[in-house]
Amino acid sequence: GIDAQLLNTAEVKAHIPLLDCSTRSRYPVLGATYQPRAGIARHDAVAWGFARAASALGVEIIQQCEVLGMDIEDGRIKGLQTSQGYVR
Repeated sequence: GIDAQLLNTAEVKAHIPLLDCSTRSRYPVLGATYQPRAGIARHDAVAWGFARAASALGVEIIQQCEVLGMDIEDGRIKGLQTSQGYVR
């Protein structure tokens, strides 16, 4: 049900003229799947969007800090054990 097309090398070259579709390239293009209505979401941009929204709501974001465990009381998180210490 996905409106995708399978393209051969010549069709890829027709869609993306600047792409090196020669057999000399390190990874020769043999074909592709093309979805004209599809989009791209950069995962890092999505994560930073969530981070900005959380920060605006008062969430403190600590980078490079692994969560190792959660202290849960009455269904609510009361604290976190992290690689940088305990956060309550």
